[in-house]
Amino acid sequence: MRRPAIAFCWPDLAHPNQNKVSLFVLSWFAYCDFWIMVSKTFFAFRLMAEAASLRENPAWNR
Repeated sequence: MRRPAIAFCWPDLAHPNQNKVSLFVLSWFAYCDFWIMVSKTFFAFRLMAEAASLRENPAWNR
């Protein structure tokens, strides 16, 4: 008999290691997404600082 689709996300019906693997994958994606957001924020602030310095010193703006 085919397992229903809910079996792939329901811990009681799924494979015993399925829950651990999906938890690991989700935590890994969350970890990567956290560092992507940190780097995006860093580059955004660096770009804003660059624009502010160019606005203060128009001679640098070539």
